[in-house]
Amino acid sequence: MDVHLLPAFKDNYIYLVHDPLKHINIVVDPGDSDVVKMFLSDRQWDLHAILITHHHWDHIDGVEELQNSFKCQVIGSVYDQSRLPPLTQRVQGGDCLEIGSASIQVLFVPGHTTGHIAYYFSDQQWLFVGDTLFSMGCGRIFEGTPEMLFNSLQQLLLLPDSGKVFCTHEYTLTNAKFALQFEPNNPDLLLRIKQAEALRANHQPTLPTTIMQEKATNPFLRLKSPAIRQSLNMATATDLEVFTRLRELRNQF
Repeated sequence: MDVHLLPAFKDNYIYLVHDPLKHINIVVDPGDSDVVKMFLSDRQWDLHAILITHHHWDHIDGVEELQNSFKCQVIGSVYDQSRLPPLTQRVQGGDCLEIGSASIQVLFVPGHTTGHIAYYFSDQQWLFVGDTLFSMGCGRIFEGTPEMLFNSLQQLLLLPDSGKVFCTHEYTLTNAKFALQFEPNNPDLLLRIKQAEALRANHQPTLPTTIMQEKATNPFLRLKSPAIRQSLNMATATDLEVFTRLRELRNQF
C-alpha cells in the first residue's frame, strides 16, 4: 500500500491511500475535491472511501462533491455527526474498519475539537492524526480542554516508535522555531530543523514524521525534559501543567 500527499490550500495535506492489491483508494480529510479528482483522473482510479478526522472546513469541504462523483463510503466520528457531511458509517474510538487490505483502528483523540478521531492502519503502522499532533507541535485547543488534548497525545505515545504520523498541515518549521526556544541544545531537534529546512528549500513536504522523531523533538511530548522545565521555571510542576503552559505560549507565538 502507498500513501500520496496532495497539497491543498496554503499548507494542508490531503492523504490518498492506494491499495494496489485490491484496487482500493481511500482519501483522508479532503478539504478540496478538485485536488483529489484531478489526482484520481490522471491515474484512472476510482475512490472507495473517505475518512474524516474532524469537522473543520479545510478537512471536509470536498467530501460531498467526492461522494456524489464516486458514490463512495463516508466515514466519520459519531461524536461529531451533526457537524459533518452525511456519513455512510459512524465510528467511535475502539472501532476497527476493514477496507480493502487495510485494518484500521479508530482512536478517539479530543482536544483540538471535542469529536476528533484519528485512524491507525495497524499493519502498516500509519497514523492519520488530523490536527491532534503535528511535526514538533500539536493542535490548537478550539473546543476541548488542555487535559483532553494532553490525554489524547499520551494515547498516541503508546503506538510503536517506528509508526509514521501523517499530519494535515505543513507547520514543521514554525513549530521547530518554537521548540528551539526551550531546548536549544537538543541535538535531535537541531538535526531535524536542518533536514526540514533542506526539504522545504526544495519544495518537498517534511511529512510524514514518526512517533520516535516526535518523542525526541516535540516539546508537547517532552514534558519531563529538564531543559523545557527550567526554561519555563516549572521544575516541580505536573506534566499537565507544563503542557498547558506550552500550549498557551504556542498560541501567542
